[in-house]
Amino acid sequence: TSATPAGITFDSVSSANGGSSFVSSLSWQHTVSGSNKILIVSISTMKNRAVSSVTYAGIPLTKLASDNYGNYARAEMWYLLNPPSGASNVLVNLQQSARIVAGAQSFSGVDQINPFSTFAKNKGFSNTLSTNIASASGELVVDSASTEPVTTFSVGPGQTEAWKIINGNGMQTGVSGGSSREPGASTVQMSWNIGSSSRSWAIVAASLKPSP
Repeated sequence: TSATPAGITFDSVSSANGGSSFVSSLSWQHTVSGSNKILIVSISTMKNRAVSSVTYAGIPLTKLASDNYGNYARAEMWYLLNPPSGASNVLVNLQQSARIVAGAQSFSGVDQINPFSTFAKNKGFSNTLSTNIASASGELVVDSASTEPVTTFSVGPGQTEAWKIINGNGMQTGVSGGSSREPGASTVQMSWNIGSSSRSWAIVAASLKPSP
């Protein structure tokens, strides 16, 4: 016999903007509900400033993937299986102070033993950032995108925007970031358009597996 996969259900989204100052941490509230849960935190920083730790309700998250373009845009993705239900704070700590934007998404109906089938990442300097990821029907792809400041930042076809924040309006002085999701297929392209001007960018993506 074989189990019928339960559908992955979107729960809630939250985000925070570190503002125009260089900060060493960023905190905001997120609310979780459901069963077979996962919390995914997407983080965008400038000048390739890495994240040292992420917690939710004081519980450490695990880093899944990161990528960066030179000494500019950096994207990271962290996760926590079975986060406690209710409202708690997400806390992101940086290795060095930087401008930062970040957001969280929670989902239910996710495999609690092997939550991800694959992940992918990419980086470049252009007006479109994208990465291709192997996935499957019944799975859900989530991304974390980061770029130098832009005025236009929109998701590609088939994607549902979860959050986006544009921080700063000059190259190398701020960061734009966001996250989106798209139903799984054999190959899924996650992309964002950043207008007519090229910018440095980085993107990571992961395919969530449904609970059996």
